[in-house]
Amino acid sequence: DKEKPHFLLEQYSIQKTPFLGMITDYYQLHSVMTQTNCSQVFIKLAHGSSASGVMAYRRNNSKESLLGSVELIRENGKIKLYNSLKIRHYTKQEDIQDIINTLAKEKLLAEKWLQKSIFDEKTIDLRMVYIDGKVEHTVVRSSEYPMTNLHLGSQRGDLEKLQKLIGDQKWYNLQNQVIQTVNCFQESKIAGVDILFTPNFKKSFIIEVNAFGDLLPNVVNKQGFTTYEEQANYISKIY
Repeated sequence: DKEKPHFLLEQYSIQKTPFLGMITDYYQLHSVMTQTNCSQVFIKLAHGSSASGVMAYRRNNSKESLLGSVELIRENGKIKLYNSLKIRHYTKQEDIQDIINTLAKEKLLAEKWLQKSIFDEKTIDLRMVYIDGKVEHTVVRSSEYPMTNLHLGSQRGDLEKLQKLIGDQKWYNLQNQVIQTVNCFQESKIAGVDILFTPNFKKSFIIEVNAFGDLLPNVVNKQGFTTYEEQANYISKIY
């Protein structure tokens, strides 16, 4: 559920990507963007995962652009949408309108599209896995596109190099921000948190909190455990 956490995190004053509201159709999206003076947004299915239905939309006067993993097929006068492993780019109003209106039937929300920092000439954000009060695993997700999901062709960035670049204090603050965020979900002991830096690493914002998000093959923590091994260790302490 991507809607309710926005209200919860706002309640606890967590610095996150701004929530603009629920989207009922293409023209209502434009109305929301005008009211919030926002020219670019992320549109997401309220109940989706793995970037399914996630779109980066930009509107500038009469020009518009939509990036996402949604594949639009027109067949016998009908519209069919497929979730693809390839980022697709739409610039025709008819295509964009049909995609948004079709997905809006499944419940859509809009968030302000914040510019992310560039690292090694690519856009990055972080997936940080929280287990029992600590950030145990981190992956730098690096992409040429606004979406950085690894299954969409993004690469893992150099974590050690990034840590040196931003410094120990900022890295500590980042981890603490993730811990404070997950603590808002009082019964949660395991979560995958997505977080971004604004350009030049000035500020950090929570993108979203995932109930899962721990599929990070060959990534180990300081003790040498993978995400699943560390979770098993945690569970064994409980029982």
